[in-house]
Amino acid sequence: MYFSAHNHTDYSNLRLLDSTNKVKELIDKAIDLGLSGLAITDHEVLSSHVKADKYRKELLEKGVIDEDFTIAFGDEIYLVDSLDKKQQYYHYILIAKDQKGYEQLKKISSQAWSNSYYDRGMERVPITYEQIEDIIGEEKGHLIGSTACLGGFLPNTLLKMYKGEVSQKQASRKVSKFIDWSIDVLGKDNFFFELQAGNTEEQSEVNKMVYQIGKSRGIKNIITTDSHYLSKEDRDIHRAFLHSQEGDREVDAFYKFTYMMSEAEIKNYMENDFSESELDEMLSNTNIIADKCSNIDLFQEVDITKIEVEDFKFTKEFKKKFKEYKYISLYLNSDNKQNRALINYTLQGLINKKDVEVNDKYLSRIDIELEHIKETSKKVGKSMSRYLLTARSLVSLMWEEGDSLVGPSRGSATGLLINYLIDIIQVNPVEWGIPWWRFIHKDRPDIMDIDLDSQKSQRGQILDALNKRFGKDKVLNIATFGTIGAKSSILSACRGLDIDDSEAHYLTGLVPDERGSNWPLKDVINGNEKKGRRPQPEFVSRLKEYEDKKLKEVILAFEGIVEKRSIHASGIYIYNEPYYKRNAMMMSPSSVPTTQFDMSDSDYMGGVKFDFLTVKILDKIRIAMEHLIDAGYIEQKSSLRETYDNCLHPAVLDYESPQLWEKASSGEVVSLFQFNTMVGSNAIKEVHPKDLKEMATANSLMRLVSDSDVQPLDKFIKYRKKIDLWYEEMFQNGLTEEESDIMKKHLSASYGIAATQEDLMEILMDENISDFTVVEAHKARKAIAKKKPKLIKQLKKDYFKRSKERANSSENLINYV
Repeated sequence: MYFSAHNHTDYSNLRLLDSTNKVKELIDKAIDLGLSGLAITDHEVLSSHVKADKYRKELLEKGVIDEDFTIAFGDEIYLVDSLDKKQQYYHYILIAKDQKGYEQLKKISSQAWSNSYYDRGMERVPITYEQIEDIIGEEKGHLIGSTACLGGFLPNTLLKMYKGEVSQKQASRKVSKFIDWSIDVLGKDNFFFELQAGNTEEQSEVNKMVYQIGKSRGIKNIITTDSHYLSKEDRDIHRAFLHSQEGDREVDAFYKFTYMMSEAEIKNYMENDFSESELDEMLSNTNIIADKCSNIDLFQEVDITKIEVEDFKFTKEFKKKFKEYKYISLYLNSDNKQNRALINYTLQGLINKKDVEVNDKYLSRIDIELEHIKETSKKVGKSMSRYLLTARSLVSLMWEEGDSLVGPSRGSATGLLINYLIDIIQVNPVEWGIPWWRFIHKDRPDIMDIDLDSQKSQRGQILDALNKRFGKDKVLNIATFGTIGAKSSILSACRGLDIDDSEAHYLTGLVPDERGSNWPLKDVINGNEKKGRRPQPEFVSRLKEYEDKKLKEVILAFEGIVEKRSIHASGIYIYNEPYYKRNAMMMSPSSVPTTQFDMSDSDYMGGVKFDFLTVKILDKIRIAMEHLIDAGYIEQKSSLRETYDNCLHPAVLDYESPQLWEKASSGEVVSLFQFNTMVGSNAIKEVHPKDLKEMATANSLMRLVSDSDVQPLDKFIKYRKKIDLWYEEMFQNGLTEEESDIMKKHLSASYGIAATQEDLMEILMDENISDFTVVEAHKARKAIAKKKPKLIKQLKKDYFKRSKERANSSENLINYV
């Protein structure tokens, strides 16, 4: 039993196609071979590590492995003397022993990406010896190093000597200096000489020389497999993968033996060069690495971005005004200055805004919102006041330093009155009848999530402002990773296997599409009974014509492989401490600093994202506003925000103007937001809204597609013209007058159509229907919004069960809903 210390996953493909190993499959293979564990050492990236950590915990919970099975996190770096171009970029393996070592690894990887540049047509991410020395400093002993493959400095120098490219004296001097540096930086016990399984002449000769030097210098020798694919049988798949985009790459020599092997396979390849006892010793030495490495838990508690706020104090007389409101009083008397700041800005907004009043209606709404903010904070162990104050600060930054218009509001955040009062949003939810409980609820405790709209043209300036405010080492855009989809798998496989392009495109045309998504290839080939999918006979038949090329196996292997990186359209993490504490940095293809982990994994590591969405319509509004200023129609105030608030803020617009709605419906309004597509243009003309609520309903309904003959939007138009048709529909479905009144209470404003997610939730929560809790209704909303068939099926089951158990309604009402 040995420890596999050098392995790649598909995240090694981010700069050049390299590996077909998927994270879970690689770990499963190590388990199947009976290994003591493995290290994941992708080419200068750490992106797979959280997924491996999550999977390790899953396997532990299932009892598949125990704590003795080690999954170590490493990095195959490119170690150089300088950052000059046209040099050789030597490979070097680093593996974290513990949390401190992993932090050092994140710093090293981030530095390498900071150094990145293009050289000879390839993106390079080197790091210098000196930079590693500076990062590790006096905190030595937390990293393990090994000499890597034939691309590493030690084996490559020996190979050059073997080929006569350098003299023995030169090689000896260089090798000695390299070994001394590694021992000094890592410690002798943490440095290993790496031999690799294989029987090519070059590898065999280098292995023997490395072994002898290791023995003479007292450095432990280990054997690795540099796994780029899972098994010997997958070599053809890997070859096709490398050829699929890079043309005719030589793979036989370099990748022939780079798969995860059993001990028997390793010994079989190396038995001519080493004795049984020597091989056993080197394999045993790999477990020294496993013993030195703890299973590092990458999960961290959320750390909400914190801003400094004024320490507000309130007089007894001021507090007395709100004594009847429990949570307002609690916040006014809080020991936490973030809580006091939140209530101060909230009450300031209540006093100063013209479209609200200081009365029981508004104070009671604030009080109940504060109750759920406080209880949610308590349950998640994090201050929601801090989140809201940070969001408020970011909105101000966008207006002022970002010189950008900020959109009125987006999503469930529109429902929180406090968001409006402290100027995060521009829509008064009380005026528009928008509930708060979809945004936050104590029974559904979670970190808040507010999306902010800004001008597309100003995103760069906003990012600069964020970096200036918080520091460049605390702000990162979110990375995204692209995987090979079903049709791309076919195209790539055919290129890699030298199958004609016309055949490849014909095959892609046989992949069914369902609700805008392609079937996965396994469903195309095997069907999926649960989803009502049958195998596609023509597709299966054509694959059989290429059995000799293993086309079926190749396309199935390709699908889902990570092949590229990109940047999230809006998400940004803002940290309270340097990002390497909770993430690592890499550069996007457009040279923008991003996280090395995707959004889910970055959240797992304790990050809190803020979405700065870029909206083109805000640029158009800005240009229109400037033209209106130039023409003298509106007055330019002292700031962009003041000018906007004075003339374009939702609270000052005239929604009663017939001309406004006529221009919107007729198509005279250029680039009408959300309606500037063919579908949207047709919808606005058909609905011909007379007010904002009707327009919002049209915006929702035009996106809904029903399995029935009549689409929701058409039904809305029909019932709006003649509401009696809806009443008649309820009567024909057996609803009593009392039950019809229940439905009217929820849907009269939208003419009998559940147009919004809030409509759905309120119906489900009605005690006369299914009496769902907020939590249950929220799950139902998400199931429908995400279009997850499995979740929707469960929702239907839960709905009928709860309706019969909890509510007093008839079966007719239950079925009608």
